[in-house]
Amino acid sequence: MKCNCLVDDLILAINTATRALSGKTAIAALEGIYLQSEDNRLSLTCSDLNICINTSLAAMVEEPGEIVVPGRLFSDMVRRLPAGEVFIETAGQSVKVVSGKVRFSVSGIAGEDYPTMPALAQVNPLVLSKEQLRDMVRATLFACATDESKPILTGALFEVKEESISVVALDGYRLAIYRDVPQNHRLPVDFVVPARYLSEIARTLGDGKEDISLYLGQNQMMVDLGNTRITTRLLEGEYIKYQAILPKEYATRVRVSPKTLLESVERASLMASAGKNNLIKIAITDGSLVLTANSELGDVYEDMEIEKEGKDIEIAFNARYLMESLRATGEKDVYLDFNSNINPCVITPVEGDRFLYLVLPVRIYGA
Repeated sequence: MKCNCLVDDLILAINTATRALSGKTAIAALEGIYLQSEDNRLSLTCSDLNICINTSLAAMVEEPGEIVVPGRLFSDMVRRLPAGEVFIETAGQSVKVVSGKVRFSVSGIAGEDYPTMPALAQVNPLVLSKEQLRDMVRATLFACATDESKPILTGALFEVKEESISVVALDGYRLAIYRDVPQNHRLPVDFVVPARYLSEIARTLGDGKEDISLYLGQNQMMVDLGNTRITTRLLEGEYIKYQAILPKEYATRVRVSPKTLLESVERASLMASAGKNNLIKIAITDGSLVLTANSELGDVYEDMEIEKEGKDIEIAFNARYLMESLRATGEKDVYLDFNSNINPCVITPVEGDRFLYLVLPVRIYGA
């Protein structure tokens, strides 16, 4: 291998690829970055065999080649190079890097020893904009389970229909649903993406609005961003029939600004978090929502105006679960629907059905 590129471009590529870099592992090559140069492109690949990130940058390639370099060391060295061009050349299993008056060399591993994930056939993609996928992740990822006792719930369910897509996450305490319309039509399919890998995909998207393609294979998904491709394993198993837990009606409906209510809950949570269960209480009567919290250090009381229809209700929540759902709405006003103080609160937009958040209450004995 003999090529040269811009240091800044190489640093950006390293920052992207190393999000999938393995830590200590029995397979030494997975602790490295797989470099490959050909056709005036330099590509970098990192993988832990559950997620693989491949990204490429423009380069002047004099001799094509491949090698695996120590991931952490190579990354740290390149990030400290002076701006300008960097020249990379291999001799056997050694890599020489030159930038200005700086030169360093590292020992590598033969490129053919780098493990790869199975290739996916790039046919029949699901096409979304970067903005759509970012919004889907932002609106649902917080509700994925972190408890590995139910592995399928540690991911987000993608339900793709011919003209719509829904992303669903739940952890037993709250549920999040976000709906959108893809840029193309495809056959219906359901798949579950691990939350930690979905988070990495979202971080790699950047701020653009360009279309991206998602390809599906046997227990795998590949996201094609153009110069970057991310392949991840999917979770196996049947997702919970979440539709069965969605209330069909309500006894109390409140129209409220989620921003205003969130600010109130955040204030109350400062007191609630000093207690044992981060508990806040909400009392809803005609035109009024009273929010209270207390701990051994004191108490807080706040009264806000609302629009209400239906019965009065008193109900309690874990402050964090309610805050995360309110924060995700991004709306001027939302509906909060209730049936009783032991049934979940459902948060929906005033118009349309773009999202739905369900938050289970905390039961207060004697209430």
